[in-house]
Amino acid sequence: MSPPEQPRAPGPEPYKDYSLAAGLMVLGGAVLLLPGICTLITIPFMLELILRDVSLFVTLGLLWGACLVVSYGGIKLIRRGRAARSAN
Repeated sequence: MSPPEQPRAPGPEPYKDYSLAAGLMVLGGAVLLLPGICTLITIPFMLELILRDVSLFVTLGLLWGACLVVSYGGIKLIRRGRAARSAN
């Protein structure tokens, strides 16, 4: 009988070539996150003003909603860029 084969030690992971497009997608997504981050920071500070003047609620609510939608697009862009990077 022959001796059982010993499992090989795992070698180094092969080099992955990252594409420029995937990097730019992640960078662009990070830039698109900035309006949402600023919105989340300013909401608590503006809450007292909004509660005093309800007419501002509609205006600022639409502005904040638009900023959050842009940030959501940034999150999706980052996810797509990371998926493209890991597919290479």
